[in-house]
Amino acid sequence: MTRNCLKCEKSASMYDLLSFEKKPLPSLLSLTGGRNLLHAGLFAPCLGGGLMLGYLVVPWAFLPAVLEAKLLTGNGLPWLEQEALARMVDSGELDNALRRTRVVMMRRREVFMASLERFFGRMEFCGTEHAPRLSWFLPGAFGKVDAFLASAEKAGIRFPGNYAAAGTRSRSGLPELHNLVSHGYGELAEEDIPALFSRLTNLT
Repeated sequence: MTRNCLKCEKSASMYDLLSFEKKPLPSLLSLTGGRNLLHAGLFAPCLGGGLMLGYLVVPWAFLPAVLEAKLLTGNGLPWLEQEALARMVDSGELDNALRRTRVVMMRRREVFMASLERFFGRMEFCGTEHAPRLSWFLPGAFGKVDAFLASAEKAGIRFPGNYAAAGTRSRSGLPELHNLVSHGYGELAEEDIPALFSRLTNLT
């Protein structure tokens, strides 16, 4: 199944419509005009983890070889989901769905950040410009990140996808990020966020 999807050629990634503040970096595909370059991506980050579908933008000269490879390796793939998604792309409904998701994620991010500051006081955030991830620095009064997260998990509160690396130093020469917490918020309902932080008060 092929589609002439010019929207994919112009965008940096499927995260672009979930960007809140900064203009996304241009993709290699857009910089080269689509010549001699294959661009691959996933739909799951924007449409949900259960939709295990990706996409590949291929120059016309490479298309026959790519189609032949897909015919040899594509047995058993979910053709119905692919067809439905392809029709969404063609009709423009995919763009509309991503815009709706962006609005929902923006509200969710604002509630999450406001709840953090009500609980911890004034916070330092980073990585807030792209959904569905958020990074923040645990205030020193709350101890080390690993201990805080362990206590939270014992209380039934888990920060999904946390990438805190206690006691490690970035290879790029950045200072230690021992109090950095990074996690997703895409699966947490907006109305459940304040209640989560009210439960955290028992940890202090």
